Amino acid sequence: MPGVPTAARAWIAHLEALGEQLRDGEPGRRHWHHARRYNALVEAVADLGDA
Repeated sequence: MPGVPTAARAWIAHLEALGEQLRDGEPGRRHWHHARRYNALVEAVADLGDA
């Protein structure tokens, strides 16, 4: 996966950019992918809680 952040600040910036894309860009209009994105986000949050 190219461009994966390795530091906390980089992750924050990465997630902020993702949020912007979902609010204003094409990915947010592709509703058929929302469930997959949500599931991946929930798994990431659970992993963060376990870390």
